[in-house]
Amino acid sequence: MAYLSEIATTIACMGGFLFGYDTGVISGVLVMPTFASTFGITAEKAADVKGNVVALLQVGCAVGALLINFIADIFGRKKAIMLSTFIFIVGGIMQAVSAPYLSLLIAGRFIAGVGVGANSMLVPMYIAEIAPRKLRGRLGTLWQFLIVSGIMVSYWTIETSDKQWQLALGLQIVPGVILFFGIIPMPESIRWLASKGRFDDARKTMAALRNLPEDDPT
Repeated sequence: MAYLSEIATTIACMGGFLFGYDTGVISGVLVMPTFASTFGITAEKAADVKGNVVALLQVGCAVGALLINFIADIFGRKKAIMLSTFIFIVGGIMQAVSAPYLSLLIAGRFIAGVGVGANSMLVPMYIAEIAPRKLRGRLGTLWQFLIVSGIMVSYWTIETSDKQWQLALGLQIVPGVILFFGIIPMPESIRWLASKGRFDDARKTMAALRNLPEDDPT
């Protein structure tokens, strides 16, 4: 399949968009009057609530990044990306439906953080292991580009109803679903296949990614 490595990389890099969006969206949500009124956040509690909501995502990111490597080595990069994305989707749903339970929102932020933190480790690894050498640098920068794009999009909040904060938080689920289902037909990491002794599968995958026959000497 022509351009398979580019397609696989682009889909995987949706994880960067998730990271950027979830990092940026909360800054707008926290200052929405409807957010404070929904959760009964008073001026005295505002600083603590904002600190917890923001910090728990980063704590989750650290946990996800530390733990996912073991899963990726055992089950493969694709399955690990699917798992981390599923975790993110669950966290996103928890945030979107959390009203009026602030503890559910905070838990959702942590769980979503585990997902995006895991992907922040997995996706660059996956790109490095499937991208042709001549395209590796260019495709690698796509990860950072989509992080910035996610942050930018997160600032375009919807201000048309009293559910605006739920819409802003709920939108993050969409790219998560795209990544989860989009990565399914994509190839597994060549390096991981070889590390498991699956050399025939690794050769077939490499040929597909390079758009070359399996017996090509190059």
